[in-house]
Amino acid sequence: MDENARGTVSPEVITPLGHDVYQIDTQMAGYEGITAGYLIRSERPCLVETGTAPSAPVVRDALTALGVGPAELETVVVTHIHLDHAGGVGDIARMFPQAQVVVHERGARHLADPSRLMASARMVYGDELDDLFGELAATPPSGSAPSSAPAWWTSAAGGGWRAITPPAMPAITSA
Repeated sequence: MDENARGTVSPEVITPLGHDVYQIDTQMAGYEGITAGYLIRSERPCLVETGTAPSAPVVRDALTALGVGPAELETVVVTHIHLDHAGGVGDIARMFPQAQVVVHERGARHLADPSRLMASARMVYGDELDDLFGELAATPPSGSAPSSAPAWWTSAAGGGWRAITPPAMPAITSA
């Protein structure tokens, strides 16, 4: 970890979990301990979950403090499209343009065009949506859109969407 960069991040934000895995408190809605992302620091650093849109700068600063800059983050995995887990993926994708975004095919359509998801969330949360979750920015594919075949989908700058089939599908990924 870059100790100089760590000075710009609250010590409560980053928790080492061992084996080069770090919990990053996303400080959802300004509170500690509600949601977290996880950095797997390796030759190909991977962020699992991004937190909300307003959390993206917190996550970016934590990644920087952990020595992962805009050109180093390889992968962002979004396990499902709830706004507390994936609301910041569009912002993180722009902050880390080399990172490949991995998402279940049912969630990929919401990342490419979050308008329906955001309209539905606004009906539930009203004006509090902005403070709680912010606005999910689109993570557009640069090629063809995902099909309905069961798979996880990946998107990378200039790479379009492509399917990868995992050995098992967690039920929570249904969007």
